[in-house]
Amino acid sequence: MIDRGSLNGPHRNREMRSIRVLIRVICVLMLAGSSASAQAIKDGAADSQIAAVPNRLNLPVVNSGGLVQKPVLWPPTNVDASVPPVAQGISCPLEQILKGARQRVQELLENVDRFTATEMIDSAEIGKDGRATRSLKYSFNYLAAVSLARDGDLRFDESRERIGKFNPTPIPIRTVGLAVGAAVFHPLRFNDFQITCEGLGQWHDKPAWQLHFEQRPDMPTRFQAVFADGHWFGVKLKGRAWVAFETSQIEHIDFDLLETISQIRLETEHMSLDYSAVDFPKRNLRLWLPQSVNFYIDIGGHRFLNRHQLSNYLLFAVDTSQEIKPPREPN
Repeated sequence: MIDRGSLNGPHRNREMRSIRVLIRVICVLMLAGSSASAQAIKDGAADSQIAAVPNRLNLPVVNSGGLVQKPVLWPPTNVDASVPPVAQGISCPLEQILKGARQRVQELLENVDRFTATEMIDSAEIGKDGRATRSLKYSFNYLAAVSLARDGDLRFDESRERIGKFNPTPIPIRTVGLAVGAAVFHPLRFNDFQITCEGLGQWHDKPAWQLHFEQRPDMPTRFQAVFADGHWFGVKLKGRAWVAFETSQIEHIDFDLLETISQIRLETEHMSLDYSAVDFPKRNLRLWLPQSVNFYIDIGGHRFLNRHQLSNYLLFAVDTSQEIKPPREPN
């Protein structure tokens, strides 16, 4: 679902050659003919997303001897480093949980004919000490459309238009497909993963089923691929999701590599997606959409962290007579 990585600069270009990374849903959609993924390959872009760490991003800066130090952002916490606590004595109705999650993902993709949002991206390169060596900020009008392709597979299209103060430096890690990370539970994809229920945990102090998933060895790696040096590499993923106890809405998902890819030196990829309810009063509709996405990647010894914030969602029902325009630039 994502094109993850044109690394800019002459030294990086020599070392990495023209590595491009296509991640997650983009790759799925790319296989279904996604115009976004095709453009990502054309542009040599690299995409990103996030992971639920024990909130490193909210750690305060350290005050040492009067000197203010930047917070440590690396390494991200792997989903298998520990299992978050769950309630004792409560069994998991896994099939029922998965049925509810699949229905919610289908509702999302059926209703999101097309939507726009304001997207803020903070892209940081991470040094050997785990701290950002530089940080670049960008603002976009973000336009996305989700549909089924003619072959019945998922199709995703998106575009970004820069707004606000123009930053002439190209974004090092570009992401595609943030809106559909939850497609890991879509009926067309969830059989690709082995899913287990760890128990009834909590997300934001509310009960949520805690699910662990990883790529099945007997299924093709269709959810994500990496394009590097003229070749495609399937990416095997694992992760953890929190599904709301009462509504079956997917509230948070973390992704990690199940296996590294030594041929292109992809050592780390960690993505964390936070979802929350967005109301569309004119359509009497409430959808759970991504609010923040953090994406970590270490490829060829270069570490990057993208932090995405999405707001000002607008939803459109698309027909042949309707003209779609991006949202206005915020004041």
